Amino acid sequence: MKYNPYIVLVAGGTGGHVFPAISLMESLSTEKYYFKFLTDKRCEYIFKMHDIDYKTFQSSALPKKLFNFPKAVFKIVSGIIFCFKFFKKYRPSIVIGFGGYVSIPAIISARILGIPTIIHEQNSVMGKANKFLSIISNYIALGYGNIESLRKKKNIHFTGIPIRKEFYENLKKFSSTKKRILIVGGSQGASYFSELIPTMIENLNNQELKKIIIIQQVIPNDKDRLKKLYTKKKISFKVDTFFPKIIEEIYNADLIISRCGASTLEEISVFNKPSILFPLPDSKDNHQFFNALEFKKKNKSFIFDENNFEINHFLKIIKSVIIETKIHKITKKKKI
Repeated sequence: MKYNPYIVLVAGGTGGHVFPAISLMESLSTEKYYFKFLTDKRCEYIFKMHDIDYKTFQSSALPKKLFNFPKAVFKIVSGIIFCFKFFKKYRPSIVIGFGGYVSIPAIISARILGIPTIIHEQNSVMGKANKFLSIISNYIALGYGNIESLRKKKNIHFTGIPIRKEFYENLKKFSSTKKRILIVGGSQGASYFSELIPTMIENLNNQELKKIIIIQQVIPNDKDRLKKLYTKKKISFKVDTFFPKIIEEIYNADLIISRCGASTLEEISVFNKPSILFPLPDSKDNHQFFNALEFKKKNKSFIFDENNFEINHFLKIIKSVIIETKIHKITKKKKI
């Protein structure tokens, strides 16, 4: 009887960690491998949405305040015990962590049991969990190849970021004479865009508004308000908290306005779409800003700081798309 090895994939926290893990599973033959997913409660909805079998367990980030330390240690130790029992049962050939503090108990348990481990870092700045796990993991895979703190390590491999298989399937091309502006905020949404896009609309004339379609991902609290506003302005739009065929929306977009999660940027780059990027100001270690800088080296993009926002430059880019000016001709140097 042929033995099909188990691969355990561990990811939690946000979709930025989870989607690359799912993409890796899709790229490997399920006829040759069995897969088990471990995650936390925050990402259950993603696995349910994709009908993927998973198990959840508790863990914790290391707290900043001393009085929270005992509770955090208890959760981490509980997670280690859970993973230890899980790995003893399924005997995986390898455990791969994709970041988030849920990876810590899994990688520690695997190393105790002598199971080979890989950690994958999607961002251009290594997260705290992966930074800790890089000390004990067998191999480190990087989405970006320039993480300074790891240059002396010998077990590093630049792999890029796994992309969902849908990106390589036949995609539907929408027929429209209007310019499609796609606004995405990543798995955590972006309330900032719910203020920015109405401001943009107020600064466009009626003829310009007739030439665009707004496709916008929003947080639930903003959905009804924006739909009423766009209806009142008589512009074409699609507003929702989630687009099941987001890949087709990216494929058909004339311009994308986005946050700077690594997975989102990788998906935009597949189709080489022009983009306006707003790094999340409070992202850990400012990693979204550094993601955007790396992305800009090979892609047509403009980076804006929402705390020092220049509306005129922003509108100039929007209007260039509407009137079909080549976006690379907008040569103003933006201070970031």
